[in-house]
Amino acid sequence: MDIASLIGMIGAVGMIVGAMISNGGLG
Repeated sequence: MDIASLIGMIGAVGMIVGAMISNGGLG
């Protein structure tokens, strides 16, 4: 796995987690 795909995957996971938190899952 190269740097670009690693950053892309981290960004996608962060976006999903952010959406879950903003929807009231953790806050």
